[in-house]
Amino acid sequence: MTGPENNPRDDQPFDQKSYDEWASGQRIVFRAICEEIRAEREAQDAEWGGSAHDDAHSQFDWWSYIKAHNDRSIRGQNRDDCRYQLVRVAALAVAAIQSFDRKQKAVADGR
Repeated sequence: MTGPENNPRDDQPFDQKSYDEWASGQRIVFRAICEEIRAEREAQDAEWGGSAHDDAHSQFDWWSYIKAHNDRSIRGQNRDDCRYQLVRVAALAVAAIQSFDRKQKAVADGR
């Protein structure tokens, strides 16, 4: 993130108002992207059965699923195809992290 302490355009003075507007816009965009990822996670859970299904997968399985969708993003016919696959990659990464955390908690709890 660019701020007063590291302005990449040293030839122009730092404008706090412009920076605040930019940062606010970035937060809105970030929240919208996170909402897309959340919606994709819900769709995945509805399609595949949720945590019980997810927790049956190994780390290698998750890596394989994420790699497959990442490969599809690279082969995307247009920016929308690529972006859609990247949202799926992000949602799969979230699913993997959720599964890892559940499994780790189960081990810690002696289950």
